[in-house]
Amino acid sequence: MTIHSEWARVFYNECPDAFVAELKKSTLRDMNVGVIDGHLQLMCLNEKMITWQRFLQYMFLNPIEQMFNMGCKTVVLCFDAYDFVPLYKNMTQLKRTQGKTVCTFEPHHDLPPKIPDDPMRFLMNRSFKLKLIQMICDRIPQLVKIKEHQEFIIDYKKVTLYQQSSQASSVLIPVHLPEYESMGESDVKFTRYVEKYGNALVHAIDGDYMIIALLYYAKRGILKNNKIFIYRQIQKDCSPCITSAAEAAGNSKKRSIDHVVDDFSSFEKPRHLHKKNKCWIDMQLIYVTMLEAFRQALRTDSAAMDIDQQHCDKEEDYIQCVVFTILCAGTDFSRQLPLIGPQRLWEHLPLYAEYLMEGLKQKQDAMILATFSKIYKTIFSKHVRCSTSAWSLVRDNLMSSSLAQSTKNKFPTEQQLVVTMRNILWVMSYWSTVNNSVETPVDGSNGYVLCPHTRKVQFMDSSPLATPPLPY
Repeated sequence: MTIHSEWARVFYNECPDAFVAELKKSTLRDMNVGVIDGHLQLMCLNEKMITWQRFLQYMFLNPIEQMFNMGCKTVVLCFDAYDFVPLYKNMTQLKRTQGKTVCTFEPHHDLPPKIPDDPMRFLMNRSFKLKLIQMICDRIPQLVKIKEHQEFIIDYKKVTLYQQSSQASSVLIPVHLPEYESMGESDVKFTRYVEKYGNALVHAIDGDYMIIALLYYAKRGILKNNKIFIYRQIQKDCSPCITSAAEAAGNSKKRSIDHVVDDFSSFEKPRHLHKKNKCWIDMQLIYVTMLEAFRQALRTDSAAMDIDQQHCDKEEDYIQCVVFTILCAGTDFSRQLPLIGPQRLWEHLPLYAEYLMEGLKQKQDAMILATFSKIYKTIFSKHVRCSTSAWSLVRDNLMSSSLAQSTKNKFPTEQQLVVTMRNILWVMSYWSTVNNSVETPVDGSNGYVLCPHTRKVQFMDSSPLATPPLPY
């Protein structure tokens, strides 16, 4: 699951110092745990690797070893456990396979002797993916090498810790850790290791990791022992500005971004595998920056200033508003506000921050809907004549304007806005979860229901027969 890719650029524009190609040695000395999203590594399966051994080496063993080499005493490899993935994710999973050719692979089948051609066709088959994950979970503990003071953890259907049996033996002893709940998606698992071990390096390309980190800090605050650095792909237009620690210190031996980035994955990749620029993102610095950005947005008028003064200690409220704004551009669980992307949402934040702040803080759905209305009213100000922020009137103005019909057809109904609001609030709750499961009712309370015909999850406004009455 992820967020709109443009948010990474917004973060970079707000705080370029948080993006670094290489971490300083002083920073690495403080790192305690490394977390690798194994599911994302899994999706890099490439037939040109040819053998399963090479796949395990390139995609798993080398990143694990590098985490240990960077100073982490504990390294965690996470996989999605489908039995525990929220029911709402079914919509996204079905959409990803629609119109695609999926290979035939049954649960009782063995993995092919070598990596198959067109592996994505196989990865879209759930049985194949489960078989592959289980092979990785079985083989990696036999192949990974750790020292006596180090720990290796696999977080899949349950959490298993591997330690050396003795100094003289390389055999790893598995120990089940019952204090960890079984959780579904890898994305929401990493914060519980920050909670236990402290400062963390997180190897994950999905943008939702950044938002989950923001929500974690909103609950826990910024501490010396909860630093999070996320290693992910960067925007092409950001890469020239990102320097390594050596370059920043004036090292005469300047190195390219590609060379610096390869320090993390310094294994011999096949030449056919495309290299993409990646960097480390300091999430504490991003958190402080976004917090201040929202404070500034609130200070645009005197009324908002009063709110800021009354709630100056409620950092969680501010970050909740920032995250809500980010999720308005869409997630795997919710739709994007039509016609409005991340840049527009962020640029117009000062004009709706007050509404959003009060709506989320007081849990007033009507105020949050007024926020949506104000966003559209501001962006399409040339076409709105009414002074109210009631969506019904704003939408009427937009529908009778000179805008192209294709644009008018995209403006959401109030019902659709209600569903999006409920979806976003549930996602925020889900992404705030640490070592716990999450409720997924299909009664419409979170904007999701079961289709009366297919009995599959859908958005509440998708079918009149499946839609409970709205509270407005």
